[in-house]
Amino acid sequence: PHPAADDFIHGLIATLLQVYRLNRLASAVCWLVLAAVSLGCWLHAEPSSAADLHRYAGSRRSMGVNWTVSLYAATPVAAEAAINAALAEVLRLEQILSDYQPQSELSRLSAASPTATPVPVSDDLWRVLKRSVALREASGGAFDPTVGPLTTLWQRARRSGRLPPPERLAAARRAVGPQALTLDPQQQAVFLA
Repeated sequence: PHPAADDFIHGLIATLLQVYRLNRLASAVCWLVLAAVSLGCWLHAEPSSAADLHRYAGSRRSMGVNWTVSLYAATPVAAEAAINAALAEVLRLEQILSDYQPQSELSRLSAASPTATPVPVSDDLWRVLKRSVALREASGGAFDPTVGPLTTLWQRARRSGRLPPPERLAAARRAVGPQALTLDPQQQAVFLA
């Protein structure tokens, strides 16, 4: 492998991430890993057969679990670049979508509830909320992206060993459901009642 090829691969991976973010491709991590590994194999080796590929893996803890990316590549450099790009994307999405990290975009949005006006959100959070609302509608409300107040109440009850008081349970029920979350597609914004 030539150092210029390594620089090219790192630049390509950064470009692929930007293309994904701009075009909102659905399966970015899979697409990114496949593209990076394919190009890495092509740049770093003679025309290779499956026998020339080696298995590589990398792990990182994100979103409360260990994430492992396993792939086949011709060189360790190509594998490392693809693995790092995939794990970096998981970390980036965690900083937007986590409901455990107080500084994530989702946590900040939830903490602002109720909102007086719709709050603009990032493309990634918008896509997740839009899909969540579609799933709520398709499931007749069985899947509910606003269930957080009830979940929190029952988690506290489990820890304390006591059922929630009826008035707190009634208040939590009023805070969930279709009326609690409204999407404004014109502004790509969210209103939380």
